[in-house]
Amino acid sequence: MGKFIICIIVLAASISAINVNAQIVRQIVINGNKQTQEQIILNELGISVGDEMPAGGFSEWAEGACQRLENTSLFVNVNLGFEIAGEQIVLIVDLNERWYYWVYPILEHADRNFASFLNARDWRRVNYGLSFEKHNFRGRNEFLKLKMRFGYRSQLGFMYDNPALDKHGKHGFQISADRFQQSKVLYTIEDNLPMCLFDDQENLLSENRFRIIYHYRPDLYQRIKFMAEYRNFQIGDGLDTVATNYLFQQNNQSSFLSFYLKYDIDFRDVRYYPTDGYFLSVSVEKYGIGAMRSGVNLLMAKLNFDYFLPLNPQLSLASEAYISAHLMNESHVPFIFASMLGYDYYPRGFEYRMVLGNAIYGLNETLRLKVFQSKAMFNEIIPIEQFKPFAFSVYCYGFFDLAYVNSNQSSLWDQGLENKLLYSSGVGLDFVTYYDRSIGFYVAVTNQKAFGIFATIRTPIYKTF
Repeated sequence: MGKFIICIIVLAASISAINVNAQIVRQIVINGNKQTQEQIILNELGISVGDEMPAGGFSEWAEGACQRLENTSLFVNVNLGFEIAGEQIVLIVDLNERWYYWVYPILEHADRNFASFLNARDWRRVNYGLSFEKHNFRGRNEFLKLKMRFGYRSQLGFMYDNPALDKHGKHGFQISADRFQQSKVLYTIEDNLPMCLFDDQENLLSENRFRIIYHYRPDLYQRIKFMAEYRNFQIGDGLDTVATNYLFQQNNQSSFLSFYLKYDIDFRDVRYYPTDGYFLSVSVEKYGIGAMRSGVNLLMAKLNFDYFLPLNPQLSLASEAYISAHLMNESHVPFIFASMLGYDYYPRGFEYRMVLGNAIYGLNETLRLKVFQSKAMFNEIIPIEQFKPFAFSVYCYGFFDLAYVNSNQSSLWDQGLENKLLYSSGVGLDFVTYYDRSIGFYVAVTNQKAFGIFATIRTPIYKTF
């Protein structure tokens, strides 16, 4: 596929993988890491000096090591090779690092998805500003971000992530603080369509958020995260009047503590457009702790399971299942914390719709055919080395999606699509290219007899949880 990171496994022509099955690693030679500390690379290799080469031999080990190194998003090229020295083996890792400094203007839509933004044609739902990002800070794969954003959802924010507090990269933490303000707020739905309130005289919603995350990596493919978060909302008079169930706010204020526990296991070949492997994510989220609840007392569970099956070198099947459910039998759930089909989850073709409930269940099935893959090209015209490599791939696909929203709050949310099976099908085209970006188009038809043409844009946006 069109991965910007090019991973090449170099094998000596005269030596097969069988010859190195029982070799002891005498030395690991790393070249090209001008900024990245060696220990960060060694943590991804999964093998150390003095270890015996795994039973599968060099090729099997190198395939997994290559995937892990490329999924760090630290390198443009990864070349893995070896040399035989008697009864021992010398591993050779040649790298070209990515560009790590990003200062860029923000111009983005603030809608639930790109298709909804195009359909609404509401240019007030645009964010603009400036963001500074430093990837691979101090050469330790740390991430530092400062953000100043205005428009629909203004934000002043800071975030720092350190994934490797210890030598072996098992313990890490993340800290962030944000201030959000909005003069236009999605506050309810009618006929399964979002309804927004706008007031150009005051901020209808302000939020202060502070969070700290501890993450633990027990092995190369698993991660456990524990997050503590404080959130404070100030509700404008206009929003408080028309949406008393927004947060069940009192005196236009709501403050509460939350805790999250999340477990991920990731065996995908490529993080941003996988065609092989699987990804499992399970989380439990408790909103409202102790005396600081402000009427919020919720327990939610989420599960995502993605499975990618290569059928041949060009054809693959992607299955993506999801569940989001409230576990506590609350009589009413605040609007902002309802399980919403239409944000992170939705059957393709239902982009314009929103369905609220106590639980949502879904399955997206996609059959992808790689119709073109360019060779790795190095553009000598570009003066910055990290931007010279270029490759892209083109995929066409067909899909069938299912979803079901369970709601026991019919008096508040019954809009016609709750407690019904929703499904859609269609075909599409994706272009996957430069620095893990992709753009796509697809045509979908739903069981509600709705037909549409939709556009998608995917970027490796850094998410905190």
